Amino acid sequence: MTGVALSGYYMTAMTNLDQVHSWLAQNHGPSDYILPAGLKKAAVTGCTVQPWKDVKASMICFRQGKTLPPGQPGDLWLLVVDQTAVKDPPTAASPTFTMINGLITATWTQNGKLYFLAAQGDERTIQKYL
Repeated sequence: MTGVALSGYYMTAMTNLDQVHSWLAQNHGPSDYILPAGLKKAAVTGCTVQPWKDVKASMICFRQGKTLPPGQPGDLWLLVVDQTAVKDPPTAASPTFTMINGLITATWTQNGKLYFLAAQGDERTIQKYL
């Protein structure tokens, strides 16, 4: 999933979480997700539905407020997929932190969904969005 965040991808630009939710539902991505309180306060830049392991994952892009390179719309990525799409998915509702491909990631499950939040930085960088 970090490869998706770090690679070039097409994203529908949006600045409103209600628009994101509606777009994801219309495009058959997981849309019954629950955003952590910290992410609700982050600036949303858009979303897309990404194929991942033969299923659709919703990807929502946010900005942390840092200066970004030209053409990079976000630096905080949330991917949501149905938990059943993953073999032996994590079962913890509390986030597990891991460094992958130079990104700090938080992974957790809630209400049948697997959440994967990634950002450049360290664990403190990402904790404020949970």
